[in-house]
Amino acid sequence: MSPILFGSYGINKALPSSDVDLFFIYHSKENNHIDNIKIVRRFYNVINQYVDKDFLTIDDRNKPFDKSSDQVIQFNKFFDFYFDFVSPYSFLAHKEIRKIEHKASLKVRYKPILLGGLHNLHGIKAPAFIPAKAKHMIRDCKLIAERNNVKFKFNSYFPIRSLNLMRGVFVAEEDNFKSYYIDNIFNSIWQDGLNMNDENIIQKVLKNLNVNPKTFALRATSSSIKDALKKRTSEAYE
Repeated sequence: MSPILFGSYGINKALPSSDVDLFFIYHSKENNHIDNIKIVRRFYNVINQYVDKDFLTIDDRNKPFDKSSDQVIQFNKFFDFYFDFVSPYSFLAHKEIRKIEHKASLKVRYKPILLGGLHNLHGIKAPAFIPAKAKHMIRDCKLIAERNNVKFKFNSYFPIRSLNLMRGVFVAEEDNFKSYYIDNIFNSIWQDGLNMNDENIIQKVLKNLNVNPKTFALRATSSSIKDALKKRTSEAYE
């Protein structure tokens, strides 16, 4: 959706905007502009209780409020990206997402899952473990990477045991470096070709992120983090 502008002023300036195509204008002779702003705030506070916080934000313009101020309630354009580091297709999709998310003003919510667990829930066997399909998968990934001009190296240690790496996404999110963590783990596997099944190599990668590997590992194996990954995987299945 496009932004929705609330206010008794600003409509003349807002109309020419190419990214705003819907307006709710509250105006009454009984209310001054500041009263209208307060009504917008109350409305926002009410609906914000019932919608996803990633879907709705508010932007207060020109504080303190004056004759020319507006409040914009922004309905964000976003989509969910369920991924597992073990998947080369996840990596290739991730690289394309990084290219478009800023250009298209998209908010992409990265949601870690365990791909093996998702396969189990569906009762299917992963293509990587079916020789004929695996052969074509490798070629397919290389073709996609070449077409999209993405540096890609099919990991010779595939399949990577990604369980703790995926749990680590939740830890990184708690510490506010989720995006940085995701970029580096993906690159370590699918560009650098590192053996991320080797605990010593994982520790080196984490140290390069200025993370204490032992503390990180302890947190990643906590019951709350384990449950979070299970819940997210089930969510993807549903």
